[in-house]
Amino acid sequence: MRLHLAAFSLLGLFAVACGSSGPAPTTPPSAPPAAAAEPTAEAKPDPYKTDLENWCNAPSRAPGASTAAPDARPRLIAEWISAQLQTKRAKDLAASLGAMEPGKRGGALRKEAEEQGVMTCPFADEVDAKK
Repeated sequence: MRLHLAAFSLLGLFAVACGSSGPAPTTPPSAPPAAAAEPTAEAKPDPYKTDLENWCNAPSRAPGASTAAPDARPRLIAEWISAQLQTKRAKDLAASLGAMEPGKRGGALRKEAEEQGVMTCPFADEVDAKK
């Protein structure tokens, strides 16, 4: 999405520059051209949001989760999530969810994910389905 925003911004600047009907620039032809606006570097992803994206999508990202036996699947996914969490904030969230009543965990994870811009959370959906 950020790439699309940058592309649209550049297209907008290009359209304005090319569509100008004002007077011709007064810069003499021998002068070096003005520095073109360089696209800004893609912002680094937020590590906490990345943790939440991995967590929420663990059912499809954890190797072997889709083919694991039903009794082995929860452990496999939990181990994968644990190995993926990189931020203290995500690890603290995991600890707080672990202390909650099981019926509230999915909703709490989903709410936190949505607040960070992760709009779908299949893992939370699975947790809710087990209520």
